[in-house]
Amino acid sequence: RLPHPRQARPRKQADLAAEFLALVEDAVRVRMVADVPVGALLSGGVDSSTVVAMMARMSGRPIKTFSVGFDEPGYDETAYARQVADHVGSDHHVLRLGPDCTDILPKLAWHYGEPFADPSAIATTLVSEFARREVTVVLNGDGGDESMLGYPRYQRALEWSGEMNRPGRLAARLLAHLPLALQRGRIGRKLGFLAAKADERASRRYAPSLMYFQENEKPDAYGAALRPFLDRSSLDLIEPYFTGIQSGAAGAAWADLHTYLPDDLLVKVDVASMAFGLEARSPLLDHPLMEWAALLPAEQKMWGGETKALFKAAIEPLLPREVIYRPKMGFGVPVDRWLQGPLKPLAYDLLTSERFRARGLIRPDWMEWALEANSSGRATLWHRIWALMVMELWYRTWIDPATSPV
Repeated sequence: RLPHPRQARPRKQADLAAEFLALVEDAVRVRMVADVPVGALLSGGVDSSTVVAMMARMSGRPIKTFSVGFDEPGYDETAYARQVADHVGSDHHVLRLGPDCTDILPKLAWHYGEPFADPSAIATTLVSEFARREVTVVLNGDGGDESMLGYPRYQRALEWSGEMNRPGRLAARLLAHLPLALQRGRIGRKLGFLAAKADERASRRYAPSLMYFQENEKPDAYGAALRPFLDRSSLDLIEPYFTGIQSGAAGAAWADLHTYLPDDLLVKVDVASMAFGLEARSPLLDHPLMEWAALLPAEQKMWGGETKALFKAAIEPLLPREVIYRPKMGFGVPVDRWLQGPLKPLAYDLLTSERFRARGLIRPDWMEWALEANSSGRATLWHRIWALMVMELWYRTWIDPATSPV
């Protein structure tokens, strides 16, 4: 069990980088022990690059690394992965994916057994299959962002203050008087984002970073089957993780460590890798490292507007600065663009079908509006549409009678 953030105490900053590197080195060394071939998933981001650099220092031969690339700008990190691979001398393999990779969606519905709507499950599954042709075990970089404050949303959480509530309260009043058509549009969504910050509860302030459907959207979107749930919020599940924590960033990371990390990221990798008999190991989740990080105050992990600043400073001897300090991209799949092109027919087929409508989950008029607005670029709703597509495929795989046509 991790120490609570309330137990964090400032340490001598000069000692922290060396301590961090020693803990990471121990964590990687332990996870390289195997009687089968071991490789690494290398995105080109700070976490996986650090793990690969440590592996290379300990290995007597070039390690095998694997990455995923896309043709869409803003999603392709293969140049950075290649730079790291060349820097450490790994035997690097790249899998390039296009829109047809979404053909795997029915298989994902089967493997995950739940409506798992993280789009990066596609890439994680396919790169796991790709890596399994060469190795039986892979190391990855999961856990570094949550324990060492690597997400940009943690930087925003540091800035929470009572003064920020004033525009939020004004936004909430304006939103209540907007016509329905404007509430659905860009203006309504931006006002809803600000209004969330008007709530004193930290979970509600953090909500826009977490949710596919914002609270103000649900009454308009939910159908008869979901409307009874409007009197409660899933955000109540994360509220206790903010209790008694003064730093918004520490509270947000504490919530993620108990929800987003185990319920999304680790599920994604575990299911995707084991579907092909590939064992995935996460050195940055090593319990001595996690416990050490939990006892550091947020300001000793992140400073000067730099997320994961301590982590990055510590690994400067291991990696090129342009890899360490480049803007964070995240491990994403260009579903947003594909839903305006090659995936658009599948979205319409699934979400305007009689089977989907009969479930009563989403109002048909809202669904039609959302599909059209997203396709035309009038609104950015791909997260909601993707989640509903995944849910519909899950229904057809696990809930509907076996005789129902897919």
